[in-house]
Amino acid sequence: QETDALRCDSIRSAFVRAWERAARKDIHPDRKGLPFLPACVGDTSTSEPQKGQFAILLPARFQSAFSRPGSFADSVVRMNLRMVDHYEEEGMVAGSGWLKDGLWTWLGQIQGTDWALAGEQGRGYDYLYASANHASAAGTWVEEQVPRRLPPRTTGDFADAEGSAVFVHLVRVLLATDIGDTLHLLGDLPGSWLHPGGRLGLRDVATDLGRVTFRLDVSPDGNSALLSYLPVDHGVPPPHIIVNLVALSSAGFVGPDGSALPSGISIRTDRPWSLAVRRPEGEGGVRPR
Repeated sequence: QETDALRCDSIRSAFVRAWERAARKDIHPDRKGLPFLPACVGDTSTSEPQKGQFAILLPARFQSAFSRPGSFADSVVRMNLRMVDHYEEEGMVAGSGWLKDGLWTWLGQIQGTDWALAGEQGRGYDYLYASANHASAAGTWVEEQVPRRLPPRTTGDFADAEGSAVFVHLVRVLLATDIGDTLHLLGDLPGSWLHPGGRLGLRDVATDLGRVTFRLDVSPDGNSALLSYLPVDHGVPPPHIIVNLVALSSAGFVGPDGSALPSGISIRTDRPWSLAVRRPEGEGGVRPR
């Protein structure tokens, strides 16, 4: 088994080295002067750099690029994310798939996930809402759709079940972001979700690092909140958990003794944990992001 593992590592390393050589050679500026790696090997065109970028941005979700800041793979993903930002319309990348000028909401959800993993606060939230704004009345999506400025035309498959699944997954990533060997609870929590009487959380949800259960309850008047974590009673918990408190602090919450909240707290995964927070008197309500 050890020999097989070493052989697999050797094959993987050879693939990575070959990819890096080709990628370094293929990176070039688009027509706006933005550097990017095209989806196709040897592609030197600049007219539609966003075309096919799902081939790079989707795998980024399933590899260790964001666990190694500063690595070449990490820099490529961030570079291409910044590039496709300049080809957006209605909050979505336009013209990334087979439909000319089409909006592929599924790719926007992938972008939101990648930005959340990259630690860019608020970007995942932006793409989540942009995707929601392109859903049908039934809460589903077509694979691609035309922008409002264009006349109706034939669009993509309906309903795009993959889009629905990735939308739910992005919500999970905003609440529990798995980076490296650490799960960040409330890693990219939108402040607008902390409304009076609000309740959010995850119950026995699988992440890349293990299963997790937690909840956050805001009081009816919005002046206090209780955050609770429960260890899983089956399966494997994440090895490390950090509870991010930036969103609570930004919304005006302080510790029970009135002290400022830290940016994050590391908690044990094998025992219950809770934190009560409050807002100073007279500041009622919750400030949205």
